[in-house]
Amino acid sequence: MNCKEMNPPSLSPLRERHWWVVNEHWAFDGIEIPKGFTTDLDSVPHIPGIFALFKGRSRIAALVHDYLYTVADRPRKEVDRAFLKYMVIDNTPSWIAHCMYVAVRSFGWLYYRRADGDTPDERLRSRLVDASGTCPFLKTNPTPSIKRIVS
Repeated sequence: MNCKEMNPPSLSPLRERHWWVVNEHWAFDGIEIPKGFTTDLDSVPHIPGIFALFKGRSRIAALVHDYLYTVADRPRKEVDRAFLKYMVIDNTPSWIAHCMYVAVRSFGWLYYRRADGDTPDERLRSRLVDASGTCPFLKTNPTPSIKRIVS
């Protein structure tokens, strides 16, 4: 598989915190991401230089990584390795992909959604925009235009 064989996901921006919503069900490498899933793609610190070098390098790797961190149905190390693999497939320069991999290995434990009592379905539902355009995770109605995407 290479980046030319990938069908990129259709995403729309949300007003809130530079987030995005998946416009239609999207599948990649056996991973199914539902319509309405919200993502910030890659969480890069807003530090000049760092932000410019690392932000937006691979939407596919970032979207899959966000989704897998949300459902947390496999070990975090496996999810982080998939992030690196998909960045390489998407032609992210190797040194950037490895720097981003080290960052998620170092700080990903802060965000990995394996909360006590939560099931993968409950965590996923919290990240979906519903028919009214509301996303429980963002605790807001992100934008009126999202209603047409999820309905």
